[in-house]
Amino acid sequence: MRGTGTPVIFVSGLGDDHETWQTVQYSISQYALTISYDRSGLGKSEYHQEKKDLASMVEELNNLITSLSVTKPFILVGHSLGCQVVKAYAVTYPKNIKAILFIDPGYNEENLKKQVSDSLWHEREKALQKY
Repeated sequence: MRGTGTPVIFVSGLGDDHETWQTVQYSISQYALTISYDRSGLGKSEYHQEKKDLASMVEELNNLITSLSVTKPFILVGHSLGCQVVKAYAVTYPKNIKAILFIDPGYNEENLKKQVSDSLWHEREKALQKY
């Protein structure tokens, strides 16, 4: 956590940790309270076999926000996979959100699944489960 003011929470992409946001977080912390974190198993965060589906990542983020007593509403910033977490969080907890920002949000999963072979999709799912 850095700075003061309206909270801005950064959610990293697949396999990235809080360090992804260091430069941006430092700049924005001059105007806002900034928070970036490591999802379980990334960076300095431990992994205790927690589920890694989207709903679980949303709850993990919400638990962090609750434990830090973050002032609401706040701004969520997501990168890549983090965009999916941010979007799902905003749908689940809409009153907590002041604004959302997507950086490289990726693609529509349903459209992607239609365009790749079953074996490639299975490999992708296996890699996602790893993280």
